Amino acid sequence: MILSLEQGILPEQKKLRSRMKAALVKKGGVLNMPPHCRPMDPKINPSALHLFWAAILTGDSNDFAAARNILFFEHSEHLKKGANNLLGVDGVAAQALAAFLDRMPAQKTRAHMIEMARAHGLEAKS
Repeated sequence: MILSLEQGILPEQKKLRSRMKAALVKKGGVLNMPPHCRPMDPKINPSALHLFWAAILTGDSNDFAAARNILFFEHSEHLKKGANNLLGVDGVAAQALAAFLDRMPAQKTRAHMIEMARAHGLEAKS
């Protein structure tokens, strides 16, 4: 999905929603494991950042809320390991959106992503 978006190709909504639901279930199961037991394989343990990006594109407020919380949860866990850059939920979400937009060279894709982010209450720099 990421490579297609970088090339300006938006994902098919039905397929994206289906993959998103499965990824949220997988991620939820992984997060119930102790951190040292969590698999690193992205097919089993999807990236929180990628989940967040996909949730913005689905337009589903429940998926967005879940992905945003997962992203913040993982950010908080990294702080426990000694990182010291505490951001609030909104700060983590804004940082994740900015990272995504930085990867989007296609103006059409960037504009669509910004529009979808605004629908979820996120502000992005065009």
